[in-house]
Amino acid sequence: MPTPSADTTATAGSGHQDASGYQDASGYRDASARAHERDLAALAESMSLSVLGGLAHGEPPTDGFAPLRQWLERADPASPLRRMAEGFDLSPAELQLVVLLLAASTSEPVARAAADAATANGGVAGGGLPVWLACRAVGGLRPAMLAAGLPLVRFGMVEVEPPSPRVEARLALAAPVLDRLLGQPVRDPLVSSRMGPVTAPAAAPVDGGDLSVAMARSLASRGPLGLPPLVWLPDAALDDVARGLAALGLTPWRIAACDIPEDAESRDRLAAGWSREAMLDTAALVIDTADCPPGGPVASFADRVLGHVLLTGHQVPDGLTRGFHVVPPQQDSPAAAVRRWADALGPERAARLGRGVHRIAAQFRLDAKGIATAAARAAAAVDAAPDPTSAAAALWHVAARSFTPSPLPGVSLVEPAYDWDDIVLPPATEAALRRVESHVRHAAQ
Repeated sequence: MPTPSADTTATAGSGHQDASGYQDASGYRDASARAHERDLAALAESMSLSVLGGLAHGEPPTDGFAPLRQWLERADPASPLRRMAEGFDLSPAELQLVVLLLAASTSEPVARAAADAATANGGVAGGGLPVWLACRAVGGLRPAMLAAGLPLVRFGMVEVEPPSPRVEARLALAAPVLDRLLGQPVRDPLVSSRMGPVTAPAAAPVDGGDLSVAMARSLASRGPLGLPPLVWLPDAALDDVARGLAALGLTPWRIAACDIPEDAESRDRLAAGWSREAMLDTAALVIDTADCPPGGPVASFADRVLGHVLLTGHQVPDGLTRGFHVVPPQQDSPAAAVRRWADALGPERAARLGRGVHRIAAQFRLDAKGIATAAARAAAAVDAAPDPTSAAAALWHVAARSFTPSPLPGVSLVEPAYDWDDIVLPPATEAALRRVESHVRHAAQ
């Protein structure tokens, strides 16, 4: 099935929660989009009344949903119904069923027409639309299309109660899908209770450019199962990942690895619900393993998600079958590193340190979290220093203790054949060499 592409745009904003328990995905909607969705509701009612009325009077079935094709052709690409059609590769019959259920859930005349059609054909009126009646109303619809592994049921778009016998089961649109089709950008509580959107921080245009390009290259590829691979970003800061995804037009969401359910059934429902929400929102999910290492549930969950999945942390989970790409840590440019230090220190301290900020940024390659921590720890000492030189020395001290050097691949420490007692050097030269030795040994730890 197709998945959201990195070149698709989406809008994310601050959310709020309504009385129904669903969370508003954007806080506002374009007026033309709302009008288009009202147009869909009216069209769904008109088509459904025509089809169900014919069934109630024993008339031969006709292609009463033909106008839906024209509606889809002129629909906005961001329209929920069009996203569902293209993203989940729904057949015309599956789409027509969604529209019929939309009308049956929102229109009193359609609900009454469905009850009349069921009674006229020997059925019993009740909650939901019987599968057998839906198959008569929608040409080409078969009970097999409601299998647990096919899109309508797998991704929680249509609810089937009871599950057997299937032909007598009652159908209804899932509440989050119904609200989306009515123009209410809400989120399923099943999803929002375990994960949430990440607000991408504002940044200078040059920040994160290489990371965005690297992520776009990985997200545009496909793994062995036809899905985009899991993209592993070792040591990447969440803010940088969110900024890169936002630059690609994807709404970043985050879930902590320890919040992924241990129970397989709950995990499967969460993956299916998120896949549907991600398709409707053009979103990408970041699994954060900073506080808990990735285990079997992480791999199982990532394999079941249809869409873009990224992983931050130091390890890829065992058992992953969808394949993965590694995006190496992106080094800040000198200007970006200075900017990070200046932002963490604040304008007053950065101005007091002056060129000292540049020297510290060039000496210590700390990540965003390390820079913020070092700046916070050194704040009191910097403020208490009598002059800029002493302030820079205090910050240098803290930054040095925050830096954990890592040896280059293939480089190891070789002990010399002689020690200091075997050579005679001027004191100044020996002192300089001893400083070099201490740096080398520190870097080799």
